[in-house]
Amino acid sequence: MFDWQRLFYDAVIYGLALSLVLTILLAVSGAIALDMFVDNYPPDIKQKYGPMSPRSARMRPYFGALLFLTLFAIPMMGLLALQAERNAAPFLPASAFAVATLFVFNLFDLMILDWLLFCTIQPRMMVLPGTEGMAGYGDYRFHFVGFLKGLGFSVVGGLLIATLWTVCQFLSG
Repeated sequence: MFDWQRLFYDAVIYGLALSLVLTILLAVSGAIALDMFVDNYPPDIKQKYGPMSPRSARMRPYFGALLFLTLFAIPMMGLLALQAERNAAPFLPASAFAVATLFVFNLFDLMILDWLLFCTIQPRMMVLPGTEGMAGYGDYRFHFVGFLKGLGFSVVGGLLIATLWTVCQFLSG
């Protein structure tokens, strides 16, 4: 019988690790080119700021690929640990683990990155030049809608990760 409580505990730990790594990557991308992810800002800020700089446009595919790879790599590492500990990680537990890991990041993104930092504290490293004090920086609803979209990504992404995991297990076994 699978220990579901332990599985979800581990998913929270890997979800927090994912959150930390992605936060570091986002901070580095912001230090290199603050407007790299201007498309993810609220509409009023995006409209006033305009398109991203040519430097950001050049750098974004690399950071996007790194972020995407991280979203898959850390849950896969967690599944490897799960397999090593329990000698098995079939599709259903792998799905639950991957979905929960991505959900933890989605929740961290909403509560810490979006609501606490972006909307409440508003550190200068998140504010695009020329958009200081705009209403979009306090738009909690905008970020909640993004969180709801992220729930779908958590489910679909988790199922894709579990499918990839299961295929890899089948091919290696």
